[in-house]
Amino acid sequence: MKAPPFAIPKDCGHRLLPVLVDELAANEPHKVFISVGRTGDAKDGFIDVTFGAFARAINRCAWWIEGTLGRDSSFQTLFTYLEPQDLRHAVLIFAAIKTGYKVKFWISQCSMLTD
Repeated sequence: MKAPPFAIPKDCGHRLLPVLVDELAANEPHKVFISVGRTGDAKDGFIDVTFGAFARAINRCAWWIEGTLGRDSSFQTLFTYLEPQDLRHAVLIFAAIKTGYKVKFWISQCSMLTD
């Protein structure tokens, strides 16, 4: 088997995603995480969101959750309404993990709650 063209970290597969995002934000803050459309039309262009900006958004959301609800050690559920896919949902999921919660989304097309 041919070796990959990059080094695989020793702790690969043993970190939570929020920890990985924090590490990438610390080591490569200007690296693009995702490009988000300016509007619903691709011809209007895209905005690049870096790992640094994504990590700051997660930390601000986690700060708000902790200040409003406190930290949780029993992994209680936060409910949210889900409409069109949006980067805020990823921010909320990562912030919930950091503060000890899980997220349950209400999807308007369905009549039930889904995990």
